Amino acid sequence: METTPGGDAVFSYTVKAIPGTPVDSAWSMGGTVTVANPNDFQSVTVDITDVPNVGGGATCTVTDGWAEIPAGGSVTRTYTCTLTGMPSSYTAGSNAATATVTAGSVPTAAVTSAAVPVAFTETTSVDKNVPVLDDKTVAGTSTSLGTAEWNATGTPVTFSYSVTQHPTTVGGCTAYTNTAWIDLTTATDPSASTTVQACVGTDLTVTKTGAGSFNRLYTWDIDKSLATSVPTSVVGGTSVDFPYTVAVTKTGYVDSGWTLSGQITVSNPNTWQDVTATVTDTLGLGGGASCTVTGGTNVVVPAGQSVTLDYTCTFTSQPTYTGSNTATVTWDRTAAHTATGSASTTVPVTLSLGQETNRTITVSDTQYTPATPWTLDYLTAAASTPFTYTLCRTSPRPAAARPSSTPRRSTRRARATRSPPSSAVVPTSR
Repeated sequence: METTPGGDAVFSYTVKAIPGTPVDSAWSMGGTVTVANPNDFQSVTVDITDVPNVGGGATCTVTDGWAEIPAGGSVTRTYTCTLTGMPSSYTAGSNAATATVTAGSVPTAAVTSAAVPVAFTETTSVDKNVPVLDDKTVAGTSTSLGTAEWNATGTPVTFSYSVTQHPTTVGGCTAYTNTAWIDLTTATDPSASTTVQACVGTDLTVTKTGAGSFNRLYTWDIDKSLATSVPTSVVGGTSVDFPYTVAVTKTGYVDSGWTLSGQITVSNPNTWQDVTATVTDTLGLGGGASCTVTGGTNVVVPAGQSVTLDYTCTFTSQPTYTGSNTATVTWDRTAAHTATGSASTTVPVTLSLGQETNRTITVSDTQYTPATPWTLDYLTAAASTPFTYTLCRTSPRPAAARPSSTPRRSTRRARATRSPPSSAVVPTSR
C-alpha cells in the first residue's frame, strides 16, 4: 500500500479458519449378551463370547463369560470391545454372541446369536469449536476474532477487520507483519502470517548549473589633421615643418552571439518507486530567451537515483547579462503518492564576455618614417588618442630665368602646399 506523507495506511485483513479432516481415535463398543436356558428340568453351564464384525482389529471381552443358567432361566452379561484402528465402517458393522454349553446332563453345541447392527457414534469432541486469535500486527499480543465451528463440508469460517498504521518513514516503506492462529486444546496451534508494506512518497528534488557567454566587436574611428600654423608660401629652397596629428577615437562596441547552457539534475529520494517527470527551464534575462531541455519529457527517474539533463538557451535580442535561471520538474502527485507534484530551483547566472574582435588595433601612417605602427587596447586607451609627428619638407627652387638683352632682377616665392592626409588603421583581434 502507498500513502502520502503524514497520511495513515489502512489495511483490511481476512482470516479464514478452514475445517480440516478430523482425526478419530479411542474407538470402543460394548453392550450386553443374554443367554436363555429353555430346559425346565436342568441347569446348564455356558461359555459366552462375543464376535464383532466391525474391522479395526476389534477384540471383545465378556465379563463373567462362564455362567450357570438355571432350568428355564437366563443370564445377562456385559461385554466390551477395543479396537487398534479405525473401524471399517461407522454405520455398517455388526456383532454376534456365542454361547457354548460346557456342563449339563445334555450338553449341546455352541449357539450363535443373530448378528445385530453396530453404529459408532461420537461421544467426545475435541477442538470442534475453537477460538481464533490475531496479533493485529503487534507481536506478542492477541485479540480474539471469534469462534470457529468445524463442519463436515469444509466451509471456511471467515473473520474480517481493518488495522490503521501510521508510517513515519518518508520516501521508503515500513513493513507490518500480521499473524493469526487457532487456539487448540491438544495439538500445536496452526497459524498464518502475512506481511504488508506502507510506502510514503516524497517529492523529487532538482539542482542545476548554468553559464553563458557573448561576443563583442569593438568599433573605432580615425582622423588626420595638419597644424594650421604651417605657412602656405615660402621662398624656394626653404625647409618647412609639417606637424601632423592622427586621432584614433573609440566609438563603442556591438555585442552578439549570446548563449547560455548547463545541466539540470533531478533526484528521486523514493527508494521504492520510479517517478516519471517533465523538466523545463526558464531564463530571467530578457532578450527573448528560449530554453530547451534535451530529453525533458517523460523522464523516468529510477528509485533512489538521479537523472542529469542538458539544456541550452537562445536569444533573439540582447539580454541583461546577470539574472536568474529556474529549473522546474513536474510529475503526477497522485500516481507518485507525494505531497506536491512539482519542484524547482533558481540559481543566479551571468553571461561572460567570450570572443572579442578588434579589441586591440594597430595604427600606421604611410608618411611616418620609420613606419612603426602604434598599438591601442580598447580597455586601456583613452576615449580619443592622438598620435603626432612632423615631416620636414624643402620647397622647390624656381626655374632659372632665360637671358635677355635687358637683364632684369626678379625674386620668386615657392608655395609650400600641405601634404594630403594619408593614414591607415589596421585592426587586430584579441
